[in-house]
Amino acid sequence: MTRSPHPRTGLALKRLPTRMLDDARLLALWDRWKRSFADEAACETEDFAARTRAIEQTIAKTPAEGLDGVAIKLALWGFINRHDDAAALQADSALRDMTRFTSRDYRAEAQAITTRRMRLKWRSPFSRIRKT
Repeated sequence: MTRSPHPRTGLALKRLPTRMLDDARLLALWDRWKRSFADEAACETEDFAARTRAIEQTIAKTPAEGLDGVAIKLALWGFINRHDDAAALQADSALRDMTRFTSRDYRAEAQAITTRRMRLKWRSPFSRIRKT
Protein backbone atom coordinates (compact mmCIF):
# COMPACT_ATOMS: atom_id res chain seq x y z
CA MET A 1 0.00 0.00 0.00
CA THR A 2 1.23 3.44 -0.86
CA ARG A 3 0.39 6.77 0.61
CA SER A 4 -0.63 9.62 -1.63
CA PRO A 5 -1.74 13.10 -0.66
CA HIS A 6 -5.44 13.89 -0.83
CA PRO A 7 -6.06 16.51 -3.56
CA ARG A 8 -7.88 18.98 -1.28
CA THR A 9 -6.52 18.37 2.20
CA GLY A 10 -2.99 17.36 1.32
CA LEU A 11 -3.15 14.57 3.92
CA ALA A 12 -1.52 11.30 3.00
CA LEU A 13 -4.10 8.54 2.65
CA LYS A 14 -3.57 4.84 2.21
CA ARG A 15 -4.24 3.71 -1.34
CA LEU A 16 -5.10 0.08 -1.84
CA PRO A 17 -3.52 -1.73 -4.76
CA THR A 18 -5.81 -1.88 -7.79
CA ARG A 19 -5.97 -5.69 -7.62
CA MET A 20 -7.63 -5.50 -4.18
CA LEU A 21 -10.99 -4.67 -5.70
CA ASP A 22 -14.25 -6.30 -4.76
CA ASP A 23 -15.63 -9.34 -6.54
CA ALA A 24 -17.95 -7.35 -8.80
CA ARG A 25 -16.91 -9.29 -11.90
CA LEU A 26 -17.50 -12.66 -10.24
CA LEU A 27 -20.83 -11.48 -8.82
CA ALA A 28 -21.91 -10.38 -12.31
CA LEU A 29 -20.78 -13.72 -13.75
CA TRP A 30 -22.70 -15.51 -10.98
CA ASP A 31 -25.89 -13.67 -11.93
CA ARG A 32 -25.29 -14.53 -15.61
CA TRP A 33 -24.70 -18.18 -14.66
CA LYS A 34 -27.95 -18.36 -12.68
CA ARG A 35 -29.95 -16.93 -15.60
CA SER A 36 -28.20 -19.23 -18.07
CA PHE A 37 -28.70 -22.27 -15.85
CA ALA A 38 -32.41 -21.44 -15.44
CA ASP A 39 -32.73 -21.13 -19.24
CA GLU A 40 -30.88 -24.43 -19.69
CA ALA A 41 -33.20 -26.16 -17.22
CA ALA A 42 -36.25 -24.72 -18.95
CA CYS A 43 -35.26 -25.48 -22.55
CA GLU A 44 -32.69 -28.27 -22.23
CA THR A 45 -30.93 -27.45 -25.52
CA GLU A 46 -27.27 -27.77 -26.41
CA ASP A 47 -26.95 -24.01 -27.01
CA PHE A 48 -28.02 -23.16 -23.47
CA ALA A 49 -25.82 -25.91 -22.02
CA ALA A 50 -22.80 -24.63 -23.97
CA ARG A 51 -23.44 -21.07 -22.80
CA THR A 52 -23.69 -22.24 -19.17
CA ARG A 53 -20.43 -24.24 -19.44
CA ALA A 54 -18.67 -21.20 -20.98
CA ILE A 55 -19.74 -19.02 -18.05
CA GLU A 56 -18.53 -21.72 -15.63
CA GLN A 57 -15.12 -21.69 -17.33
CA THR A 58 -14.96 -17.91 -17.12
CA ILE A 59 -15.78 -18.05 -13.40
CA ALA A 60 -13.01 -20.60 -12.91
CA LYS A 61 -10.47 -18.42 -14.76
CA THR A 62 -11.44 -15.17 -13.01
CA PRO A 63 -9.38 -14.64 -9.86
CA ALA A 64 -11.34 -14.00 -6.67
CA GLU A 65 -10.53 -10.74 -4.94
CA GLY A 66 -12.44 -11.42 -1.74
CA LEU A 67 -14.57 -13.85 0.21
CA ASP A 68 -17.57 -13.52 -2.11
CA GLY A 69 -15.51 -14.70 -5.07
CA VAL A 70 -14.18 -17.70 -3.18
CA ALA A 71 -17.69 -18.51 -1.91
CA ILE A 72 -19.06 -18.39 -5.47
CA LYS A 73 -16.38 -20.75 -6.73
CA LEU A 74 -16.86 -23.20 -3.85
CA ALA A 75 -20.64 -23.11 -4.20
CA LEU A 76 -20.48 -23.76 -7.93
CA TRP A 77 -18.06 -26.63 -7.40
CA GLY A 78 -20.29 -28.10 -4.70
CA PHE A 79 -23.40 -27.73 -6.83
CA ILE A 80 -21.86 -29.32 -9.94
CA ASN A 81 -19.93 -32.08 -8.12
CA ARG A 82 -22.23 -33.64 -5.58
CA HIS A 83 -19.72 -36.17 -4.23
CA ASP A 84 -19.61 -38.00 -0.92
CA ASP A 85 -15.85 -38.43 -0.60
CA ALA A 86 -13.47 -36.97 1.96
CA ALA A 87 -12.41 -34.09 -0.30
CA ALA A 88 -16.03 -33.08 -0.71
CA LEU A 89 -16.46 -33.01 3.06
CA GLN A 90 -13.57 -30.55 3.33
CA ALA A 91 -14.96 -28.43 0.51
CA ASP A 92 -18.42 -28.45 2.11
CA SER A 93 -16.87 -27.36 5.39
CA ALA A 94 -15.05 -24.52 3.63
CA LEU A 95 -18.27 -23.54 1.86
CA ARG A 96 -20.17 -23.40 5.16
CA ASP A 97 -17.46 -21.13 6.55
CA MET A 98 -17.60 -18.90 3.48
CA THR A 99 -21.39 -18.72 3.75
CA ARG A 100 -21.01 -17.67 7.37
CA PHE A 101 -18.40 -15.02 6.48
CA THR A 102 -20.29 -13.56 3.52
CA SER A 103 -23.84 -14.01 4.87
CA ARG A 104 -24.89 -15.31 1.45
CA ASP A 105 -25.52 -18.93 0.45
CA TYR A 106 -24.59 -19.15 -3.22
CA ARG A 107 -25.13 -22.93 -3.38
CA ALA A 108 -28.70 -22.49 -2.09
CA GLU A 109 -29.29 -19.93 -4.86
CA ALA A 110 -28.20 -22.49 -7.46
CA GLN A 111 -30.29 -25.24 -5.89
CA ALA A 112 -33.34 -22.97 -5.85
CA ILE A 113 -33.23 -22.81 -9.65
CA THR A 114 -33.27 -26.62 -9.89
CA THR A 115 -36.01 -26.95 -7.27
CA ARG A 116 -38.16 -24.35 -8.99
CA ARG A 117 -37.74 -26.11 -12.34
CA MET A 118 -38.59 -29.51 -10.88
CA ARG A 119 -41.77 -28.11 -9.33
CA LEU A 120 -42.82 -26.75 -12.73
CA LYS A 121 -42.12 -30.09 -14.47
CA TRP A 122 -43.94 -32.19 -11.88
CA ARG A 123 -47.60 -32.78 -12.53
CA SER A 124 -50.03 -34.41 -10.25
CA PRO A 125 -51.36 -37.75 -11.53
CA PHE A 126 -54.79 -36.32 -10.81
CA SER A 127 -54.30 -33.47 -13.29
CA ARG A 128 -55.02 -35.91 -16.15
CA ILE A 129 -58.48 -36.72 -14.81
CA ARG A 130 -61.08 -34.65 -16.55
CA LYS A 131 -63.51 -32.84 -14.38
CA THR A 132 -67.08 -33.30 -15.46
